[in-house]
Amino acid sequence: MQAGSVVLAGVCIATFLGLALIVGRAARPFFLSACVGCVIGALAGVFAGSPTETPISGNPPMPIDGRIASDPQLATKGAWAWMTWTSPDGADRRSRLSLPLSSTVIRGDQVAVTGYVDGVTGDAIEASSLTVTQQGDAIERLRARARASIARAVRTHVPGSSGALAMGLLIGDDSALTFDEREELRGAGLSHLTAVSGWNVSFVTATIGSLVLAIGWRGWRSAGIQVVALAMFVWLVGGDPPVVRAAIMGVAAIVAARLGRPAHSFTVLVLAAATMVAASPEALTSLSFQLSLLATIGVILGARCTMNASRGVAALVTPIATTAIVGLATAPVVALQIGTFTPPMIPANLMAAPLAAPATILAVVVCLTSPIPAIAELIGWVAWTVCSVVLAIARVTSELRFGQMKFAPISAESTLALYAVGLLALTAALPEGRVAARNLGAWIQREPQPATAATLVFVGVLGVMLVVS
Repeated sequence: MQAGSVVLAGVCIATFLGLALIVGRAARPFFLSACVGCVIGALAGVFAGSPTETPISGNPPMPIDGRIASDPQLATKGAWAWMTWTSPDGADRRSRLSLPLSSTVIRGDQVAVTGYVDGVTGDAIEASSLTVTQQGDAIERLRARARASIARAVRTHVPGSSGALAMGLLIGDDSALTFDEREELRGAGLSHLTAVSGWNVSFVTATIGSLVLAIGWRGWRSAGIQVVALAMFVWLVGGDPPVVRAAIMGVAAIVAARLGRPAHSFTVLVLAAATMVAASPEALTSLSFQLSLLATIGVILGARCTMNASRGVAALVTPIATTAIVGLATAPVVALQIGTFTPPMIPANLMAAPLAAPATILAVVVCLTSPIPAIAELIGWVAWTVCSVVLAIARVTSELRFGQMKFAPISAESTLALYAVGLLALTAALPEGRVAARNLGAWIQREPQPATAATLVFVGVLGVMLVVS
């Protein structure tokens, strides 16, 4: 595990365990489940170990046999995809493969590549030639045809960049956006709109649930159909960490509803994250996984902060609070990994995020009505207009002076400190935080000596971890 991950996992485990000991019974299950999730993630990272492969950068062009492990994405020049392969020293590797301009591959293809290997452990490959030695299996070819059919329907009736954005909103395929347009979305803090995650999963489950309810199917039959539809959607969009996390949460919520149990958002989120990390420890270092997790926490916190407000106040304040908290929750990780901060992301999201849902629904209707060109053209025009507004917001916001601040990536310790300050600031606004604060105050007054000893132990453990890292 990386030093920052060790520090973060250790502090989270200690914090959640300590809170579980002092809070009331109502909030205790959440903190215990959070602690268990952190333990699972930490152990998975420890057993995964650190890369020990022999450095291979600087080698001359070499032949490589591998498998395309992701959908190709457009880059500044050409395209790229993740490829899994085995190096001459027997190490299994996953590298970012820069594809030749003339190549056409899909996920699952076996390829023979000749190219330069870059990076200390072969984390990037610049291919000078590529040959598909074996096409992906029938399921992958079916998936590629399904995605191509959706793309054809959308881009026929929603032309240009708006159609490319509609595809990104619908199935996460923003490859038809130009490099400048993707940079504008990122500069405005809107690139998350084309990352399929929670909202898309909620839309799929709600739509399928309404359809099966309309034909009179209820109970476990309805739940089973929703789960199958959700699995098909994940398969279609490609199974990236954000959508897998959202799908696990969706399945847990469906099962909880059928059992008549409340689906506590934080607990379900911890369950989803722990499951993903246990199955794939490298998810801990995936930026998309980290941002998806933090953004979901921000959405939950935004809703919880206004849960006791009146309906009118909540309708007005919740979007603002949620957007602000999501932006602040993800900003430290972006600063750690990339070294950027985008102050206009909050107003940009307040203007553009509400348009994402209708644009996605319109794209679905376009696909469904594509056999009827007249209707599809009309719906497509509306979708084109909505997507054009989103792109215009991104363009204007990204061009603001001081709109994106760039600096050297901050340290893991600084990131941890930022999250600690943010958590303390939100404690008073959350029911669990108020319960913890009341119980902590009562414990300190009732047993000051054990409280002081526990504080010293916690600070000592934190200090040792920081020194070791």
